[in-house]
Amino acid sequence: MTIEINIFGDPPTQSEIDGNLRADRRSLTTGEKIALGPGVLGLEVLVGAAVDAFNGESNRITGKSSPWEAAPGAIDWDWSRSIFAESYANKVRAMKRDLVRCEVTALTRQFNLEQKAISAVKEAGAVAGSIADTILSSVVGKK
Repeated sequence: MTIEINIFGDPPTQSEIDGNLRADRRSLTTGEKIALGPGVLGLEVLVGAAVDAFNGESNRITGKSSPWEAAPGAIDWDWSRSIFAESYANKVRAMKRDLVRCEVTALTRQFNLEQKAISAVKEAGAVAGSIADTILSSVVGKK
């Protein structure tokens, strides 16, 4: 399951996270749903396990991996190289809680996006500088 966190808004509260985590733990994986369905000779159990393995879902009696699980220590990572990620992390720190996995994913995505943008601007600056040097040398060279 993919959860989209808006890092430009307010982070979810601990009670919202707890509610989402409980809901995730109560829901069945796709493979569990198949295994509980009508089947022949127990093949549904094997098919269900194969589906969960293919989808990357863990089958711990409906305690599958949840994006709402805490990511211990992630709040202490250096998010300062991204203005938006740092701002969001500071909001979570003010709530005195850990980041959860879906928040880490969103912050990492934002961090990578900003790093790519910075690299693109640097490359554009280098190209513009090269063009300016070429123009200047051709103008200065025409005396």
